Amino acid sequence: DEWRYLLAVTDASFSVERLASIAKGLVKQLTDVNAEKSPDDQYSNMDQFTVEYILSNIQVAHCLDRIELIAASHQLPDQIRSLGQVKLIIVENIANPFRCEFASHALRGRILSELAQRFLKIAYEHDLAVVFTNQMTTTRAGKLVPCLGQYWGHSCSNRVILAREGKYRMAHLKKSSWGKETTVSYIITEEGVRSAPESVQCRPGSSSCMMRFDDILMRICASF
Repeated sequence: DEWRYLLAVTDASFSVERLASIAKGLVKQLTDVNAEKSPDDQYSNMDQFTVEYILSNIQVAHCLDRIELIAASHQLPDQIRSLGQVKLIIVENIANPFRCEFASHALRGRILSELAQRFLKIAYEHDLAVVFTNQMTTTRAGKLVPCLGQYWGHSCSNRVILAREGKYRMAHLKKSSWGKETTVSYIITEEGVRSAPESVQCRPGSSSCMMRFDDILMRICASF
């Protein structure tokens, strides 16, 4: 079956060229993995798994303010039924549409709560995963915290905080439905995000880094 993916973009920096580069890397990675399998275990239709095939199954919606994002969320059920096997929805930079002034914090909180509940309902009813990317902000006390407040963080079943510590990029599994907190290193390449080489998998002096970045992603996907 063909699986489809929906991507909601909330700022103008989205690059189709970058998405194509990541798709190209995925084709190469899976082709290499398939080549290592025994003939009986190899995928027979890998020649159909092309960059064009991947991109044709990704629908992108530009939601540059909260009104457009809320409207898109209401249209999702009909869109999913029309497309068929949608397995993943990504909302890139959820904080961006909510940077504008609101009449009160209570109003913003209510809108965010309704949005979170709507996406949660869509995820359960259509058996798919919803991924939000967020930004970090600083409190008056100087503490680094996710944007949009505590409720938004609690509404997610899995949370991964990405940070840069010196020359290392770190992914910290802060909350999960399947395991304890852990921290791993990762790298960003032309082909997308990958686990860091084993030589830099853990921070110097850290004993908590027992998994690879790819392992965390696979376990999160399996928990949906």
